[in-house]
Amino acid sequence: MSDEFLKAEDKSICPRLKDVCIRNKCVHWQTFTGSNPVTGEEIGLESDCAFNWQTFLMIENRKATNGVQVATESFRNEIYKAAQISLVKKKGLLGWFK
Repeated sequence: MSDEFLKAEDKSICPRLKDVCIRNKCVHWQTFTGSNPVTGEEIGLESDCAFNWQTFLMIENRKATNGVQVATESFRNEIYKAAQISLVKKKGLLGWFK
C-alpha cells in the first residue's frame, strides 16, 4: 500500500519509532471491544495504537477500582454490624448469668 492511499490520520507519527506509524505490523497495535468510558457508546472491534488506548484504559481501571472499593466498604460495614450484634448478644447473655 503506497502513501498516496493512506488517510491523513494514518500518517501519524509513532511516539516509539519517531517515524510514520506502521499500524498492524507493530506490537503496540491493539484491538479492543467494549464501550467508550467517556461517551458510553459501544466500540466494536476497533484497532489503534496502545499509546492511544491509555486514556480509556486508565478510566476503565479507575471505575473497576472504585467498584472494588465500594464492595470492600460494604463488606466491612456488614462485618462491623455482625460484630456489634454479637457483642450485644454476648453482653446480654453475660448479664443473664450474673
